[in-house]
Formats: sequence, structure tokens, C-alpha cells
Amino acid sequence: MYYLKLSANTSTEEYKEVIQYYINYTCSAINMTHYGEIMSSHLENASTYYLNGKDLEANQEMESFEEAKQSYDSFEEKMNEYLMQIKDYYNIRE
Repeated sequence: MYYLKLSANTSTEEYKEVIQYYINYTCSAINMTHYGEIMSSHLENASTYYLNGKDLEANQEMESFEEAKQSYDSFEEKMNEYLMQIKDYYNIRE
């Protein structure tokens, strides 16, 4: 939020630009949470199936987990890109 306060001293167009970065970043984080929950559910199901000797069903759950993980990883990559845009906007260097 500190950076949002700083942006109040910029032009309207610049303010819109940084707000869009924050919106994109937040949307990616929300999507990561969504896919993280899906991944967790598939892992839980797979472990239950494995414990009950249902390897075929467990393997299907693990395949579904991997599909969800691809989406999760994609949103994580996008989120990191948006974070870099925010840092670039404020000339933040690590």
C-alpha cells in the first residue's frame, strides 16, 4: 500500500498504469490460490485411493494434480512478471 500512496503524486495515466499492475498481480495470486486448492484436493484424493489399494484411481488423481499444477505454475510465473513490472515502475532493485 505504501507504493499506492506514492503513486498518488503521479499523473492520472501513470496511476492507472500502476493500478493495472496491482490488479494483474492480485488476479494471478487469486488464481494461484484457486489452483492450489484444486491441487490439494487431488493429492488428498490420491492418498485416500492409495491407502485403499485403488492405484488406478490414485494415478488419475495424480494426473489431475499435474494438470492443475501446470496452471498454478503459469499463474505463478505471471504473478512474478507483474511484480517485476511494479518494481520497475518504482525503480526498486534488489
